[in-house]
Amino acid sequence: MDRCGKKYGANKTLGSELVTAVVEIHMSDFHPITMTRVAVILANLSADKVVDGISKLLVKSDVMRLTSTTCKNLTVQLDLKLNKGFTLARALYDAGHINLEEFDELVCKFFTRGILHVCNKSKLGPEGVSYKDLGEVCSAFMTDATCMVGDELVIDKTGEWTPSQNVAPVVEKGESKKGPTLLTDADQQNPHFVLESKGFKIGQTVVERGLGVSHGMYTLLEITPKDVKLVEMKTFGRAELNVRLNHELFIKNWSRYEGAVPFAVPIERSAGACVNRNIHIDTLRCKVFASIKAYELKHSENRTVQYAFLPAMVVATVKYDAGKLKLAPFTDLNKIKSDKSATASQIRVGDQMLYAYPPTRATTAAKLDDASSADLLWVPYWWVESTDSLAAANMKRVSVTDGDITYPIFQNTKVVQPFTRLLYFKAREQRQALTGAKRVKVDP
Repeated sequence: MDRCGKKYGANKTLGSELVTAVVEIHMSDFHPITMTRVAVILANLSADKVVDGISKLLVKSDVMRLTSTTCKNLTVQLDLKLNKGFTLARALYDAGHINLEEFDELVCKFFTRGILHVCNKSKLGPEGVSYKDLGEVCSAFMTDATCMVGDELVIDKTGEWTPSQNVAPVVEKGESKKGPTLLTDADQQNPHFVLESKGFKIGQTVVERGLGVSHGMYTLLEITPKDVKLVEMKTFGRAELNVRLNHELFIKNWSRYEGAVPFAVPIERSAGACVNRNIHIDTLRCKVFASIKAYELKHSENRTVQYAFLPAMVVATVKYDAGKLKLAPFTDLNKIKSDKSATASQIRVGDQMLYAYPPTRATTAAKLDDASSADLLWVPYWWVESTDSLAAANMKRVSVTDGDITYPIFQNTKVVQPFTRLLYFKAREQRQALTGAKRVKVDP
């Protein structure tokens, strides 16, 4: 409108009376007749009839007549045609078939012809030509577009206002560009389309304006050609209150609800604590704790070992023949977890894997004097250190099975002499040089 106004109506004004009438006319929420409002302004900007600098081609009474009983249906049809024409002209411009000046001329002529025909003022317009019906106005638009393009790209013998494939812009390989959207009569009169354009859709939660959730929340259940069906949301039980409203009343008085909605937890999710995974794991942890505790108590009778710091170690204070010294991975109950770790001992309970972590222990002589040290667990299994010497190693991990529980223990593989450090074999990690690393010779 700004470009057309500067080109055709540089010395004209619309007047407050006309502008107010354009703003205040109301058809319905389903037909805002936006394009028709634009057409009124474009027609007056291109008019030759000017009084005191104010365009007088269309006046307030002409605008108000658009929504009258005798003209209402024709106005709606005009608005649909104008919208289609604008979309097609934009498609031609986006595709590069017409330039911006040609686009403005094509749209301005079409809009002016259309609105003047509905208002019975075609002969007073800049062209002075009257048309039999809107079909002739549309044909004139198609003719103008064809002349601008220079071929028959925009002619569609079926009468449908859809641009041909040749109108679509050329898209380079690897690019993605969405083509222009063309609204049909069916689209703009389809309740689903209109409600979706207002932000409503099936399954959405809605509330009545001004009352909010205090009056209840409803689900938009169905959209029919005549009305919409709402069903009240209930946390428990089946909703019994159904509401039917015509489209315009629904759009006017209801709004979408974007907040959290109440819901009931599915029965299978709240059936009982026994199905909870955490409870299941805790049950297994207790089972493992009891099994390892029993094994450790049985094999710690008459066992004599001693611990040392710096370095940390455990030694047998008496002689043990091969296979007689057995150490279980006993620990605090809260140290038996389902979280995997390289420092933990792996325990299998049926198909479930658990992991035993070492208990808290004193690390210095000073901490032994702490009052809390009395609660520390002294378990030799966790004090056995590794060695990369097969000759020095005297302990080995072996598996013990108790029912469906399998866990590792340390067992001596050879005779252990008194005050011999308990060690198990672990091969030294081989460090590999970086591939392609540059070697630098350093002089001593």
